[in-house]
Amino acid sequence: MNRKTFAVLGFILVVALVVGLASVFTVNEGESALIVRLGAPDEVRAWRDGWCERGLGLLRSLGLDARPDRATDPFFGRGGRMLAANQRAQELKLELLVAIAGDEPTAVASFNYHQDHFAGIYDLTLADGGGAHTACLGFGQERIVLALLHAHGVDPASWPADVRRELWV
Repeated sequence: MNRKTFAVLGFILVVALVVGLASVFTVNEGESALIVRLGAPDEVRAWRDGWCERGLGLLRSLGLDARPDRATDPFFGRGGRMLAANQRAQELKLELLVAIAGDEPTAVASFNYHQDHFAGIYDLTLADGGGAHTACLGFGQERIVLALLHAHGVDPASWPADVRRELWV
């Protein structure tokens, strides 16, 4: 394994750990499907935004009252408040919110744009030598199931026909 391959694998592991420990999707809170993208800045951000729109469409097609929102990671202290404000202002973290229990929505999907943060740490560049950016996304599988149960009840046979068709046909 060459140095660059090792660096990319290390980057993916770090992103998985950061997302798994610092976002709404922790090991204790459920499983999430995590996807990471590395590329040119405009392509990576468009990929992240496109997946957010796809996720929103999918959740709504399942009869869920989903909405997108800007979010922040759980930063702490005065410096953390500044980081959170910056993250929110630049729309670096987006979440899809759905009611799971009661009317208060919960994040069921997260879409993060890291800019060049991880590429800088791991010396990741594009094939042409340009600066690489990264993004990742995660769908909280158990949370989506809970949202479906909250919205439609515990008997899938009684769910709306279009929702059943979307899931099982």
